[in-house]
Amino acid sequence: MIADPDAKTIIIVSAYMAEGCDPGKIDLVAREIEAVPDTVIISIDPNRKYNRTNLIWGGPPEAVLESALRFASAALSNIDMRQAGAESALFGAIDLVSFLPLHSREMPRVVKLSKQYAREIARQFDLPVYLFGFSTRAAQKKNLNFFRQYAYRDLSELIDKPRWKPDYGPRQWQAASGACIVGARYYHINLALYFDTEEVDLINQLSEHYQTQARSDVNPPGADAHQQALRLLGRVKMAADKLPDEKIVRLICNISDYLDTPLAPVIKAIREEARKLGIEVVGCEILGYLPAEALVNAGRRFLAESAPRFREDKLRYITLALQNLQLSSIMPFDLNRQVLDYHFEIDLDHV
Repeated sequence: MIADPDAKTIIIVSAYMAEGCDPGKIDLVAREIEAVPDTVIISIDPNRKYNRTNLIWGGPPEAVLESALRFASAALSNIDMRQAGAESALFGAIDLVSFLPLHSREMPRVVKLSKQYAREIARQFDLPVYLFGFSTRAAQKKNLNFFRQYAYRDLSELIDKPRWKPDYGPRQWQAASGACIVGARYYHINLALYFDTEEVDLINQLSEHYQTQARSDVNPPGADAHQQALRLLGRVKMAADKLPDEKIVRLICNISDYLDTPLAPVIKAIREEARKLGIEVVGCEILGYLPAEALVNAGRRFLAESAPRFREDKLRYITLALQNLQLSSIMPFDLNRQVLDYHFEIDLDHV
């Protein structure tokens, strides 16, 4: 058990580096992260096709800052963007470093830590650094898509333009390292809904309908909860695909802010709209990880509908959420692996 009371604050890091083909280099970087006490690596996901690796780890604030600095040092020492940068869709050797709170109330602290990290890597490595998400005041830079229009090969021209002045570091093209994007955000939840149909086009039509409804600027007078939920879906990225060996289609939803777009209303809105077309949601699945807070919030919602005076019980909330959202109906939900909080020796009182 972590002894320091302050260490109960756990921060997650999701970082991308421009190396996905050399296991030796990937392992070297991972070992640098793991060398920091109280740091836990959750996932290492190399992608040979795009020559990049996503590493997810976490720990107390001081450990996270130190491990993120070691990540930067190891990656920058072993990756030269001049060798693969022309084809890379990334911004630099350390392309993106996101800091994520395990609980939403910690976001101000996470923002502060992300800026501290951005300043430090800019200073230590003479690296241009751009802020995104909750860490920037620039409206257009809050969304990562602003940066994803461009890549390493574009930076030599972009960096001289007024709107592309780095938040930290030199306003100078760094051919070997490129630039880095740093910021604070919530953990992105990947939710898959499975439908009893083989018609991918029909599910695509549904997702387009959700997006159209959600883009309405205001809720009309008398808008019910379902209409409001549909409008929330404008903040959810969706993509449909057919499973090759199954007679079902799934809709993958990327939820970037589980406070604004909670799991329960999202699933309910999609389920009700699908039924109008004679389609049923046969199950749901979380792809990857999520914070306990997202499930606890869903469980509270369900329990309030039946027993609003029930004693506060976080584990019961999670169990209710898993049952009511059918999150084990396709593949068993692995509580100890998929809930980020369980990777650390802390209880659920912080949620």
